[in-house]
Amino acid sequence: MKRVFAILVCSLFLNVGSASAQQTTAQKVADVASYGTWAAAIVVDVTQGPHTKGAYVTAGVRYGATALAVAAVKHYFPSKRPCAPACGVDNAYSNIPSGHVAFTVAAIDWNGQRGARHLGVQVALAAGTGAGRWLGFKHDWKGLVTGAIVGGLTGRIR
Repeated sequence: MKRVFAILVCSLFLNVGSASAQQTTAQKVADVASYGTWAAAIVVDVTQGPHTKGAYVTAGVRYGATALAVAAVKHYFPSKRPCAPACGVDNAYSNIPSGHVAFTVAAIDWNGQRGARHLGVQVALAAGTGAGRWLGFKHDWKGLVTGAIVGGLTGRIR
């Protein structure tokens, strides 16, 4: 549990600097919080699943496929972010899809093999991540929906 907490804290502090100077405090908080919910979804997925070599390899393939799909869509379909042109370290033309939402949706075990409580936590984390990205002016609804679609497709790798 200490490792999980350390991963979450590190992800939050490493990404505090990514907020633009023109963002309001509420936008910065939402942006940083979306990193926490994103990291928590990945940690919950990996730590609550079966602890076998095959399960870890499958999770790696799932998240690798998600990263490749997000990068490909962002490259071939550039779209202006709501925060453009002042998006800090984020690319101002990478609105579609939201990688954060794609990863949190890919972490969801839709088959319910881990129980309804686990499914509820994962769905809540995905919704929180989407809300954080939207409230932080990093994505509009199109970026969030396409991120959910990409994550839903790559999350089928189980």
